[in-house]
Amino acid sequence: MWDALIRLLEEAPLPLRALITGLIPAALTTLGCTPVLLGAKLSEEARDAGMGFAAGVMLVASFTSLLLPAVELGGAWMALAGFLLGAALIKLLDMALPHMHLAKGYEGPRRTGRLGREWLIALAMIVHNVPEGMAVGAAASRDVMDGLLLGLAIGLQDVPEGLAVALPLAAGGGRLV
Repeated sequence: MWDALIRLLEEAPLPLRALITGLIPAALTTLGCTPVLLGAKLSEEARDAGMGFAAGVMLVASFTSLLLPAVELGGAWMALAGFLLGAALIKLLDMALPHMHLAKGYEGPRRTGRLGREWLIALAMIVHNVPEGMAVGAAASRDVMDGLLLGLAIGLQDVPEGLAVALPLAAGGGRLV
């Protein structure tokens, strides 16, 4: 079964391959929201443990699936340049787009209009997940198995993130669906 899926993805056009592998983290983020959608309540300790797990998985995925192949393909200086350029882009997006942190609250440009908390959290998730999707798509365009593995690794850390975003929305009366 896996061989057939990999063969199908290898023969697919690159945009379709990137889209399909990018759906893995999206599906696992949705899986993380499921307990809240079903009415479950989680302790703060359980939420903290999940976020710690997510951070660890993302660090491992960043180094093994992104930085090491980048060094192999383009050399250390090219990988460093890509890393710094990506960090600068994320910082610019962080400063330019309004968003809501779970602990710090509102952050971004001074409010000129009124965005609800739910919209700010949604914008934060978009800013966070776009680079993840780009990374999975880039890995899949190079090698299907790399894309699948990176999508799975990123998706694993997205499970507790999906839960962490859904919990305050549910507690604040925000609509989840």
